[in-house]
Amino acid sequence: MHDPDIYGLKFSIAQVAVERRAGDDILRVLTIGAVGIEVLTTQWPAPWLVASPFMRGDPNAPLLVMRASITGIDATERMEYLRHLVACIGSTPNQ
Repeated sequence: MHDPDIYGLKFSIAQVAVERRAGDDILRVLTIGAVGIEVLTTQWPAPWLVASPFMRGDPNAPLLVMRASITGIDATERMEYLRHLVACIGSTPNQ
């Protein structure tokens, strides 16, 4: 008997940060903490892998499991910029 192949993927990033620079001023606008994605699959789907005759037609044979996690999101902006942004959005004519 042939056991199905099992494929796993684990992807992680410690931190993602977005900064806005204006002259000598630097402001961290967005910080995303650790991001992780894990994927596990068995019986890779058909056009890429043909199922064995023993498992063909069994709806429980293929399996795909995905898990994603983010530890935290922090957003920061200066009040003057937010007021300017709201004023610009409010002054645009409706189309």
